[in-house]
Parts: sequence; C-alpha cells; structure tokens
Amino acid sequence: MLHFVDGWRTYVEAMESQKAWCRRKSDMIPKWKPPKTGFFKVNVDDSTRRDAREGVGVVVRDSKGNITAAACRSFKANWEVEIVEAYAVFFGLRICWQARLRMMELETDSKQAVDALNGRTELLNYTSIFIHDAITLGA
Repeated sequence: MLHFVDGWRTYVEAMESQKAWCRRKSDMIPKWKPPKTGFFKVNVDDSTRRDAREGVGVVVRDSKGNITAAACRSFKANWEVEIVEAYAVFFGLRICWQARLRMMELETDSKQAVDALNGRTELLNYTSIFIHDAITLGA
C-alpha cells in the first residue's frame, strides 16, 4: 500500500488489474470491481505504437461505478512499454490530484509499476522517474 500524506490526507493502494481470459483473445472480459466505500477506483492504461505515438488514459469511478473523472493523452515518443506504463500511473494520479480526489485504489496492468509503488522493488531505469514523481505527487 502506498501512502501519500499531506494536508489533504491522500491514500493510494496500487494493485494489478484482474482480467478474465476466455478461449479467444477477442472474448477477453475485464472484470471491474468497485473500490471500498469512500474510495475512488483509478484505472490507468497505456498504448504504444510502432510509429512513435504513445498514449495514456485514465478513468476514475466512485464505489457505485459512476465516472468521476476521465482523461487521455497522446504524444510522440519512442519509449519502452514499461516507461509508458509508469507514465500512465503518474498521469492518472495527477488527474486525481487536480480533481482533489485523495482516497484512491489505483489499478493498472503493469506488475512492475505496482511492485515499485508498493515498495516491493526498486527501479533503476527511466521508469523510476515517473514512479518517483507519482509517489511524491503533492508532497
């Protein structure tokens, strides 16, 4: 669990997204579970393309599933997938910070980002820049 503490009492719990796989990849059904009462679920994802276009997106929902905030951004870069995933985490948390949301469950499909945010691993590459910025957001 990751704690950001300041005057707004921010709390973030990072977790990997759970997906149910069917026989065919086209039948993949993401399973969204609501956050604890009083929390917001922050789902972030990334998109990488071979033409040096990257993208990130975030959807924030309350415990009833109502969308509270959503945003996306595309940009020209030639980053490794892990870096784009870490940027998606930072982007999502920044959107929440700007919306003054402080009690969050962050969900991403990046095990590397989740482990780094939860202090289970230390990244020593460019990915660590966005993880560090996510951890210190608002400090």
